[in-house]
Amino acid sequence: MESREIPPQLASQIAQTYVNWIATNIPEFKNWKNATIGEPTRVHMP
Repeated sequence: MESREIPPQLASQIAQTYVNWIATNIPEFKNWKNATIGEPTRVHMP
């Protein structure tokens, strides 16, 4: 079975990209513009 684990640093970069996109493209979330991502939480999926 292959591993689906994403390294924490990559997960943070991906999450920050989504937050930035949301802040730029969805008017209701303009206040997220300067939001930063905290430490990632590891989630195991089957």
